[in-house]
Amino acid sequence: MKRALLVLISLSISVNAAAQGSRRKETLKGLHGLHVVVEKLNPELERDGLATRQIQVDIELRLRKAGITVFSQGEANKADGPTVLHVTVDAVKGDDVLENLYAVHMGVELWQVVYLYRLEKSPAFAAATWTIRGTAFVGKEKLDAVRSYLADQVDEFINDYLTANSK
Repeated sequence: MKRALLVLISLSISVNAAAQGSRRKETLKGLHGLHVVVEKLNPELERDGLATRQIQVDIELRLRKAGITVFSQGEANKADGPTVLHVTVDAVKGDDVLENLYAVHMGVELWQVVYLYRLEKSPAFAAATWTIRGTAFVGKEKLDAVRSYLADQVDEFINDYLTANSK
């Protein structure tokens, strides 16, 4: 258990350090909208009250309120190519005296089609062009806090998107 928590924390720190900077905002310029995919939560989280569908609805509503178009999968492909806001929530539940505690690692990434500049005839690749991740310890009775943490991450995406696309 301790090893898994250390891995989650160190992964969170290293990914966030690499993702910072103004260049990630540039990847959002001219984006017409996106499709949201929330990976299915582990069954234990679902049993303890956190729902994949609720997270999906929360994020889509937040984006729409900010004026960002949320496409269905087929619509997103027509607008800008496959552009996906990918949301993950990974959790490890404690054992013994920590049985009511989760270590939760959350991430929001924007995946877009990219080309390799160094190749004259580069094939298209899907790559994460905008990323934020974080780790939190959350009690079983307070799993709704995960939705708040994800809302903060999505708000950071919204701020970067609006900055990149201001007129």
